[in-house]
Amino acid sequence: MSTNDILHVATKSSTYVLPSDEAEKDRLSLQHKILKRAFENRMFLASVTLAPGDHVLDSGTGGASWLLDLEGQVSSETILHGIDIDSRIFPSNPAPNIHLSTDSITKLPASWSSTFTLVHQRLLILGLTLQDWRAALKEMYRVIVPGGWVNLLEVQMDLPQFKWTPGPMTVQLFTVVCALLLAKGMVPDLPLHLPALLEEAGFMNIHVEERGLALYGQEGADMRENSRRVMMGMKTHVLDVGGLVKSAEEYENLVNVASKE
Repeated sequence: MSTNDILHVATKSSTYVLPSDEAEKDRLSLQHKILKRAFENRMFLASVTLAPGDHVLDSGTGGASWLLDLEGQVSSETILHGIDIDSRIFPSNPAPNIHLSTDSITKLPASWSSTFTLVHQRLLILGLTLQDWRAALKEMYRVIVPGGWVNLLEVQMDLPQFKWTPGPMTVQLFTVVCALLLAKGMVPDLPLHLPALLEEAGFMNIHVEERGLALYGQEGADMRENSRRVMMGMKTHVLDVGGLVKSAEEYENLVNVASKE
């Protein structure tokens, strides 16, 4: 193939608004199961079959839940590389074909040019500014092999774009969260902009698939808990911005009431 192909998105930067600790590692493991289920247990949507000798990059790997799952589904000779700006929740004894390093997707090692058959990234809407996204996508384009794929997954955080009707406390919570993202230069409606950003970076054959995740009732229990923990994880940053809530107690109450709503 002479073209570089794509799919859907995620990454991290120093603006990342969630913690890096054991509780977050546990949440990321739950999140991985939720997202995998939402996409019919597919590990990625890109039109690629991974073979021995292929290299895969997982950007913003965190606790490496995705890589650890993928490792059981590919040849031991497929090289799996995970990067994150923080190594605190990396697994301690990964398989020999899993390599983890502290790198940023906005500036990858020069030696990685034309290396990866697949670059995977998800849910970095909470970590990258618009400028970061442009840099990240250029780096992804540089490090994939000709005909390689990027598989991205992102979530809609912008209230007017919701395809469901949230209750008043949920509206208030997302209003606070979106104000936090904007204050940090991030993009609450990022999924709407990704196709154009991908084209701008040089990618072709861009595809988008959308999924809705239940938040109500027993079906939505996992996603509801995951969302609650994400919102709680932002508390320090919400308070640091100032003017969004009056106190930590007010924010915690808002998150809990919205979750029950």
